Amino acid sequence: MKIIYSLILFLSSQVLLGQAIATGQFGSNNFTWNQNSNGLMFYNSGDGMPGLEAPTGSNIHAIFSHSLWVAGVDSEGVIHVAAPMYCSSEPFCEYGTGPLMAAGVPETNSETEAAFNRFWVIRQSDVDDHMAYFECLNDNGCDVNILFPDGYIIPEDFITWPAQGDVDAGYAEYLAPFVDWNDNGIYDAQNGDYPLVCGNLTTYIVNNDASVDHSDSQGLPLGIEVHTTVYTFDSQEDYLFNTLFVQHKIINRSSNTYDDTYVGTFTDFDLGNPNDDYIGTDVQRSMLYVYNGNETDGPSSSGPGYGSDLGVLGIKYFDGPSKDANGQDDQPLSPEYDTYGNQASGWGDDVVDNERLGLAYALAFNNPGGGFPPSTTDPASPVEFYNYMTGVWKDGIFLTHGGNGYSPFNEFTTRYMYPGLTDPLNEGTDGETPIEENWTEETAGNPPGDRRMMGSSGPFTFAPGAVQYFDYAVIFARDSHVPEEEPLETLRTYADQVVGMQCGILPEVVVSNRDVIFDGIVLNVFPNPAQDRFVIETGSTLEGRYSVTDLLGRTILQGNLQGNRTEISSTHFAEGIYLVRIESEGKVAVKKLVVKN
Repeated sequence: MKIIYSLILFLSSQVLLGQAIATGQFGSNNFTWNQNSNGLMFYNSGDGMPGLEAPTGSNIHAIFSHSLWVAGVDSEGVIHVAAPMYCSSEPFCEYGTGPLMAAGVPETNSETEAAFNRFWVIRQSDVDDHMAYFECLNDNGCDVNILFPDGYIIPEDFITWPAQGDVDAGYAEYLAPFVDWNDNGIYDAQNGDYPLVCGNLTTYIVNNDASVDHSDSQGLPLGIEVHTTVYTFDSQEDYLFNTLFVQHKIINRSSNTYDDTYVGTFTDFDLGNPNDDYIGTDVQRSMLYVYNGNETDGPSSSGPGYGSDLGVLGIKYFDGPSKDANGQDDQPLSPEYDTYGNQASGWGDDVVDNERLGLAYALAFNNPGGGFPPSTTDPASPVEFYNYMTGVWKDGIFLTHGGNGYSPFNEFTTRYMYPGLTDPLNEGTDGETPIEENWTEETAGNPPGDRRMMGSSGPFTFAPGAVQYFDYAVIFARDSHVPEEEPLETLRTYADQVVGMQCGILPEVVVSNRDVIFDGIVLNVFPNPAQDRFVIETGSTLEGRYSVTDLLGRTILQGNLQGNRTEISSTHFAEGIYLVRIESEGKVAVKKLVVKN
């Protein structure tokens, strides 16, 4: 399988109504995707067409538009919402560009907004070159002219990496995470510092919801700053080749405390032909998904369609916001499941108050004018946006189990729409067994059509200055990937396999703790990602030591090298990213390792 790793396809500005939004199209592994500096993801704002192509190069798309929603209630009971859908009336309809001033002042300035109206694109190969160059410069035995015969130019995205804010102007000292190569606390790529990112390719952007009017939700801003990272891993493994990872770091820069706060995703699915889709919720996996409602996905104005080789696409929540502290180690619903519904990581692990939330609600709503009940169509007010994030229709009726989910006379409510048989604990119905246990679009007798869906994670209390992280993945599968099974089963397998590959919480600054040389030793670490073991292989037989540290600098394991091949068990490692370091004859080499159990 060929790994496609070419970025950027284009980066431009789209001028609308006197304002310019930066738009970018990127491609890696089995995806080509669009991003926009107004917070709309997987939407091609240049021509108003779908913005997530899968597989790449096929002109077949799976998502029309996708965005982050955040909503909470202030101390006066007023709802604040940031929830873009299409930005049809204003290009910056819910999110502006750049960070907000710290200390409870949700403001920015035009210079900052302009400087942040862009994307930063970081490749791991560029990080490796950068490290090699500066280590060589500081080694008397290394000649940079031999190592880089054509010279070395620091990537522009390294030089302009938004690592630090202008403290004198009121911004936070640290913004985007970085490795402080010279250990002085100041980011300077020309003296060896470099961005700290996840994956082999990363896009990075900073937004806020306080510098623009909220023309989509009509709501008051929260005063939040959002750092969005989209990343992929180079891999021959199908599950990684077909997964796009997303992390939102959300900071409350206002002086408000928001109660009953939720974060979530809005997705307008267009799986090939947009008019023949079905959607569903996998409660056990905290995943929303779309699949084809017909045996063949035909062509449309969006592209050629998937034909008989049907595709499916899932949005899997890894870790939502942190659950409010209660001084306890909250236990999972059942020891049989590590995660389930709104329970993500940290439940029942003997650690107090580290629980992360998962998928709290999943609700699908409809395009107005399609003959659907008016209360189940696009939201148009802050209350309606908030209702959808809490499993309530526009008119205040709770989502009900069965049929199309809207029944004013049905008192059997649920939190998850079309769960099928994925909720054996009946978490969505508060432990009660529904009459219609296998509720899907098909059992409901719905005709396939255009689908849009939101999922949310919460509730949590969002205090001034607090930081929350929201990690999820977009996963694609197709009938031809595993011909002997349905593509939905392949999607579920991929979703299980990518657990633990998410970025996690990166420190703002990593001290390099370097000693001598990066390029002094030829080092290979494989398999990478590793599961139960990995091998350190050097170009020659060396005497020396190895150590494995996490991104916080904590030593996880250390020992002596065993010739030119050292095999190490990683069964006791937590899933995540590590640095493998070897020292021999006064020289040092470092390699990044991803562990997935």
